[in-house]
Amino acid sequence: MMTLRYRLTGAAAALTFALTLAACGNDDPDTAAPGEAGSPSASVPLKDTDWFRTNFGTPLVAAGAVTPRTIEQPKDIKGTALPQNKAALDGLVMWERVRCAAVPFTTTSGPTSLRGDAVWGGFAHTQLGAALAAYHMRYAFWTANHARELIQIAAPADRDRVWKRLQFDQAKASSSMSDPDCILTAKRGAPGLTRPARWSSEQLSADTELVTYWFPPVSAGQQGYTIDIAVRWVDGDWYLTDQELTKEALEADGVPTAEPTGWTAW
Repeated sequence: MMTLRYRLTGAAAALTFALTLAACGNDDPDTAAPGEAGSPSASVPLKDTDWFRTNFGTPLVAAGAVTPRTIEQPKDIKGTALPQNKAALDGLVMWERVRCAAVPFTTTSGPTSLRGDAVWGGFAHTQLGAALAAYHMRYAFWTANHARELIQIAAPADRDRVWKRLQFDQAKASSSMSDPDCILTAKRGAPGLTRPARWSSEQLSADTELVTYWFPPVSAGQQGYTIDIAVRWVDGDWYLTDQELTKEALEADGVPTAEPTGWTAW
């Protein structure tokens, strides 16, 4: 069993998370998006459709002051692509639990397809698409089934060169990472299933966006924090920039920050 360790530090303390890279079902990459069968009507909220009830089970609850706090739990551990029919959601996006992370999906801007096991692609060429993609790429370390899948966060032309630079700590981790409650269990030392409450995007160049996410505090006495993630539009989709694909960038600390004003709420 191999694991990949990734560190993100908030205002109060450093939190270390471990992703189990042991098989959870089929090890082979699956480029078809799970849960695509059928076309629910766009005239009613997505969660009121038979399609949603077929593909999703009992939801989880996010830690921290976020609205909505619901993290939907797809029946496929890889996550389920939503129909791109502009059906109404509870907010701008719908958060899904994919293995041990909460990641955003929409009915307007993707993601629509799998690049590899639980590494999603097919994002819109918009600021929202960039914000979705950046978050998915950064948190692929909690969702991918195997280390070999993580290369999908880099643009195809960069993969051979970039992958040789990336070095990660290897350690054993509990098989409970496959459990629906894996990130909620106190024994792992995590505060709960977290997600950002707000985001902002800045265009750095014609093909590059810098997305900043603000995470609210998860307990009294803590402060919220931000992280920056840069993505580049290449070959019809968003990927992490070359600068982002370094061990130092991927282990960057969160910056303690009060709740920003004027940012987009998730």
